[in-house]
Amino acid sequence: MSKVLILLTHCFPYNPPTEQFLYAELGFLSKKFDRIVLIPTSRMKPKEHLYSLDFKNVEYAKLNRKSKFEEFSLGFITNALFRLSFWRECFSILFGPSNGRKRKMLLLFDGFIKNGGLMSQIKKVLKKDFEIQKNDELLIYSYWFNSNAILNVMLKQYLVRNKWSCVKSVSRAHGLGDLYLEYRPRISYLNRNLDGVYAISSGGFDFLAKSGIKRKLLAIYRLGVAQRNVDLSIRNEVVEIVSCSMLTENKRVYKIIDGLSQITGFQIKWTHFGTGELLNDLIEECKTKLPKNIEWYFRGNVSNESILDYYCKNAPKCFINVSSIEGIPVSIMEAFSCGIPAIATDVGATSEIVEDGRTGFLIDKNFTSKKLADSIIKICLSEETYSRLKTNAYEKWKTMYNSTDNYLLFCDKCLKVLDE
Repeated sequence: MSKVLILLTHCFPYNPPTEQFLYAELGFLSKKFDRIVLIPTSRMKPKEHLYSLDFKNVEYAKLNRKSKFEEFSLGFITNALFRLSFWRECFSILFGPSNGRKRKMLLLFDGFIKNGGLMSQIKKVLKKDFEIQKNDELLIYSYWFNSNAILNVMLKQYLVRNKWSCVKSVSRAHGLGDLYLEYRPRISYLNRNLDGVYAISSGGFDFLAKSGIKRKLLAIYRLGVAQRNVDLSIRNEVVEIVSCSMLTENKRVYKIIDGLSQITGFQIKWTHFGTGELLNDLIEECKTKLPKNIEWYFRGNVSNESILDYYCKNAPKCFINVSSIEGIPVSIMEAFSCGIPAIATDVGATSEIVEDGRTGFLIDKNFTSKKLADSIIKICLSEETYSRLKTNAYEKWKTMYNSTDNYLLFCDKCLKVLDE
């Protein structure tokens, strides 16, 4: 008998940089489970870069995806057409308030129809490629609390019907796109069949409880990042600020440019890690908006390890995150592990890590360019403020976001669920 973890991801172990922080957690999980099977559920390009899975007991499924039309047709017939719950939710959306109707319908289709098509592929690949025994203890773990959590439960029910002796289901809940939803399809289905829902923040826990997820399922298990070889006494003569994110509308990197455009009194170096669809537009904005005292660099996609080494060696004055929607940013945890205070928008659960005036500065979601500029100036020009925030940021990481502590607790919880 083996303990087997089936882990539903968005794209991991393929490497569009959306789940890179899952790699660290996987290192802990691989020591607790006999086998781990990763199932990425998004459509991946055949030549997409893969993470090096240097864990002997970790495998990944290669789903033979059909065309979108074929999957839609199959999913509709097998998992929607004859389900009263689908039509009940569908009519509720169509004849309910018009606000957000399109988004709700997409979530509904993902929960029923897309998952119906995916299930047929997952059943085939598990049967063909992985020799999972019926007396194995199976934990199905959805990394995101979106349609993958519904897929998780569908897989659990399929395995139970086929006489697997021990099958449990749990899901994490992060933030953008999977937690802070105005509408969650099949919520009663999730409540009946999941064995645990684990928010990564207190704010996420509260939101899920208020949105109808049963409290007995809920718990908080935070993410974390590894300890760095950081020297808090290092001081960089260059006034440097850093940011790290995909260049998308939600990340609003253009607002960093607007804030920096208000600063003319001293030299600043701004380094951004990450790329995306808005790169060329942002480069043009930098050329036209930023004064000569602002050096700026878009470093593109850089390995996580290289970014953290850069932080430790260069000791930037602050990290900036101005997203409009967040869960609790891992990028800020990484900055704190290197002793870099943060300026961030007060969205999602960001206030749980960025304590205003203690580990950095919180600014309103709809902040002005002057507000961001003033916050940058406060950190960069006051050695007393910078030293205090730097020390507190590192202590915040040490006490709340140390990956060793947090992931060991989470692994123990997963094993406990199997034994319950």
